Amino acid sequence: MQVIDSSIESECGRLRVRSQGSGAPLVFLHGAHGMNTWPRYLDLLAGSRRVIAPDLPGFGQSSMSATTTRVHDLARIMLDLLDSLEPTEPVDLVGHCIGGWIGLEMAMRCARLRSLTLINSAGVHVSGVRRGDFFIASPAELPALLFADPLAGERYLQAESAGEFESATFQNRQMAARLAWSPRLFDPELAKWLCRIRVPTRVIWGEANQILPPPFGEAIAQRTGGTLHLIAGAGHLAHIERAHECALATLDQTAAEQTTDTAAALGVSRRI
Repeated sequence: MQVIDSSIESECGRLRVRSQGSGAPLVFLHGAHGMNTWPRYLDLLAGSRRVIAPDLPGFGQSSMSATTTRVHDLARIMLDLLDSLEPTEPVDLVGHCIGGWIGLEMAMRCARLRSLTLINSAGVHVSGVRRGDFFIASPAELPALLFADPLAGERYLQAESAGEFESATFQNRQMAARLAWSPRLFDPELAKWLCRIRVPTRVIWGEANQILPPPFGEAIAQRTGGTLHLIAGAGHLAHIERAHECALATLDQTAAEQTTDTAAALGVSRRI
């Protein structure tokens, strides 16, 4: 299925937007490592949905500006993106890591969302839980830090940073640090506002997530009134490592407001 690559003008300048599929709109916000290649997870979602996936400002092929220094700045630009979508129907929002954090900021401010799905989302702090740090990890350490299967992680990270993607990978790391270096991957003021989120929320978490271990998912689910879905054999990049299970969990959540048969849409059994 063809991925359409386009761009729009935004507050930060050029905003790259890729899309695939047809049907009700689903917006995916990538995480701190960007999205240089189109993942299998989005292919699966696009079997029944119109998937819209921007490069966040400062990541990939989207412009960076002096006005985009905080996560809530990116949330504002993503809300503008939602306003630009036609037709003006409710949108299901999915975010991973920093993209999930942006999604939380958006959900507190936007009446257009139909559902919110968070995959290993950043944004909150849980005291006393030891976690890894991809900002200071060496390239050799990253596969084991981000994946339950380090060999699969090594293959993925090599493909994401090879050749033409080398400069984008460096840019992505710079922008992620700009947004989330200190405090590390959270806003100390955010947690107390999450009770204001009114849309159905699903929190998908890798059981082997070393960057943000499962207690972080439990905290977000509790504060948003959402449901927690743990995925065995998955680390921080659960949607890459366990694409089918993440897609099923995502479509189950978004289908709560629809009549879509999620298993039929994927063409797989619910037994993963």
